[in-house]
Order: sequence, then structure tokens, then C-alpha cells
Amino acid sequence: MARIASRIAWGAGGTRVVSRAVPFHIELHASGLRAAHAFNLSEAELRQQLLEPWARGDLVSLGDRLWDPAKCRLTVLEGPQLDPSGLSYGQGWNNASKRSTDVTARILAARPPPAPPAPRPAAGTAVAVLGAAEPMRAFLAALGLQPVDWAVVRAELLALAAVAGTGPPPPLGAAAAVVVLDATGPPGLELGLALGGFGGRAILTQAGEAPVPDELAGLGVLRLDAGGAAPLHALAQRLRAAGCAVAPAEGWDDPERFSR
Repeated sequence: MARIASRIAWGAGGTRVVSRAVPFHIELHASGLRAAHAFNLSEAELRQQLLEPWARGDLVSLGDRLWDPAKCRLTVLEGPQLDPSGLSYGQGWNNASKRSTDVTARILAARPPPAPPAPRPAAGTAVAVLGAAEPMRAFLAALGLQPVDWAVVRAELLALAAVAGTGPPPPLGAAAAVVVLDATGPPGLELGLALGGFGGRAILTQAGEAPVPDELAGLGVLRLDAGGAAPLHALAQRLRAAGCAVAPAEGWDDPERFSR
């Protein structure tokens, strides 16, 4: 899934406005749905945030929903830049249509071919990491597992939510999620997404002096710097129970790993 977002100012009504010298304006529209717009996108932003994922058939996030390229219509207009006054009162697209050129056909004809998908990790080896990633990533690698950035898994979870009820959901790329709690997070919304998406395969961990929030106290939070290798063995066992293909390397349970 791709999210259309950039350095943004806000016009009236929460319309996204990006200041650019030679901008593009886009509309996504599907039958029965309110159209979504983005204004003043640069050519690079248009390509990276829309055209490349569009060519791959990925879901695109714009406005308050996810858009499926196979089920919606794209319109691309080229220049001039619209300032906040041109976007006020919900008139942004109307003003863009009057002042800009419809270049949809040219843009789609010139769009890059879809990039080959990245190879998926072997079954049971991918683990999502939410929160402070280091040294958790190194620990998972020492267990023969492949850490996956939360942003990637988050996109999968949101895509699954968008197609809920339309058939059996595809499997998540990660077998489990490890959440690292500290004084700065992770944010409650992201934590709720991990717990809701992975259920019992979301493993809560903590290292450092920050206390475990009261609302999480009954969820079996593993304190990794409690002393000795026992917490690391407990985490490895939780990962096995979640379906991860744990294959420890020598020194994986170094008790100093999370206390340095």
C-alpha cells in the first residue's frame, strides 16, 4: 500500500496542499464514493507516491480511505500551483480543472513498468518490530529470523482491513510481531493495531526504567533486562509458540544484549 503524503500545509476543510513550482493535481474517484484529491504534487512525488504503486496494483491511501487501482478512476492535471485561497470552500478541484491541463493519458502512458516484487522471507522467519528497533533487530537475526519494519506490516494490516468481508484474507507476511515498549512509545494507535492484527502472536517486551502501563500489565510483558538469559529464552519460546522458525546462532542469549 502507498500513502500519498508530503511536506504539507493545510487549506480550508483539511485539504492537503504541497508547495511546488510545477505541480500536479490528482483526483481518485469510484462509483458510490466521494472523490479524494491531492494538490501541488511534484513530478517525483506523483511518480513515487502514486504512479509506481499504481503500476504494481498496490492500494493507495488518499483522503480517509484506501483506493484499489482496479476499481477506481485516476485523473491527473498539470499546473499551475494552487494557494490556500484557491482551495478554500471545497473549490480546489474546480479551480484546478479550470486552470490546468488534463494529462492523465500522457502520464499513464509514460508510467514506469512495475518493479518486480521483493522476495518474501521464508515461511515463519519474518517478525514485525514495533517500537525501538535496536537491539531487537539484532536479537531476532541471531535467532535466524528476519526483522520487518513496522511500516511494511502496518500497510498489510490496513490493506486487509480494507478488503474485510470480501473473502478469505491473505496471510500476513510476518509470523509474529514484537512490540518494544519504552518511555516514548509506541503510540497507542499503533499498539492497538499490532494487538488487533496479530492477537496472541503479538509479544510485548520492555527494556529500561519506564514502568509498564497499567492497561498492559495483564498482557505478559517480557522485561528483557531483568537479569540473566532467562528473559531471552522466554522470548525465543514465545516466538516458537507463535509459529516462528527459530534457529539460534551461537551467543544469541547473551544476557548483556539488552542492557548495553
